Amino acid sequence: MARQTHHQVKPAKPKNPKRDPVASGERDASVNRSAGHNYFLSDKFEAGVVLRGTEVKSVRQGLANLKDAYGLVKDGELWLLNAHIGPYEHGNIFNHEPLRTRKLLVHKDELGKLMGKIQQ
Repeated sequence: MARQTHHQVKPAKPKNPKRDPVASGERDASVNRSAGHNYFLSDKFEAGVVLRGTEVKSVRQGLANLKDAYGLVKDGELWLLNAHIGPYEHGNIFNHEPLRTRKLLVHKDELGKLMGKIQQ
């Protein structure tokens, strides 16, 4: 008689289990939850932030704090002020300033909508 084999199907593995969820876009880098409690949020925008070397690694470690941060439109560009990104622990003398002003990257139409809301 022929012998029956039982094949067990392995569950599908994630594409790259070592990949950081922030880097792959599965999780937001930082969220200001207290803003939703303290203010009425009519619109939400998703924006990129221009970061320097060690800031990227600090954000991936979860050292970004947006509690006192706010955006400012100046000369047709959107800027992020008072956002604290903690120093990278393995950084050297070229480590970043924690409270520096950073540029936000949004589409022109979103910036136009935001400027229209400011004018009102």
